[in-house]
Amino acid sequence: MPKSKPTQDLTLIEQILSISKEIDGAACALAELDALIKKLELSQIEVFRTIEGRSAKVVHLLAKLTTEQLPKASLAKLQTLERSSNSALLKIQMRMQNENRLFTSISNVLKTRHDTAKNSIGNIR
Repeated sequence: MPKSKPTQDLTLIEQILSISKEIDGAACALAELDALIKKLELSQIEVFRTIEGRSAKVVHLLAKLTTEQLPKASLAKLQTLERSSNSALLKIQMRMQNENRLFTSISNVLKTRHDTAKNSIGNIR
């Protein structure tokens, strides 16, 4: 026995409400993701400025002094400082790339979920 028209309408309304809640949840998740990405970008800028400042100091010191004026120990310290700055920058870049891939993946999943729910509502109409 087929469902009556009011029962079918009620079922469709329940489905629409359920999909609407999922869309709201996805929108909230996307907003949180955007906020996290902005925080990440700000911290990345701060770290790069710090590293730039340190590298600039090393370059400035090396430019002021010739290798003949520097004792070997001081030159070795400056070179070690420069290598450690470069190493730290590389590690930060790798970490940022990994986090960027993670956020992109999450964003793509949430967008697909949102689009699916949106299309489902459009198909019901």
